[in-house]
Amino acid sequence: QFLYFIGKPFHLFTHQTAMFRVPAGCVPYGGITGYAPGKIPAISNGNDMNFSGDRNIVNGAVTGFKYQCVEFARRWLLQRKGLWLPDVAWAAHV
Repeated sequence: QFLYFIGKPFHLFTHQTAMFRVPAGCVPYGGITGYAPGKIPAISNGNDMNFSGDRNIVNGAVTGFKYQCVEFARRWLLQRKGLWLPDVAWAAHV
């Protein structure tokens, strides 16, 4: 399904109760965009305006909000280096 917004095609999809626009050619929310060393998947959050509010949990540890950049860094550190960072309110507090 496509929408046109200011002349650019967008894919329209839903995640739980929210609806997001993703520029055509971008990886939709939850899709794998690539892998970091150690085969840790980099997962798309859909677009730069999306914030799902869903927490990601790996082996019982909260890594952050799906799929934000800090969540990816925390997940990589946990899975690759065994480093668990405490849950904090703001990324700057890590």
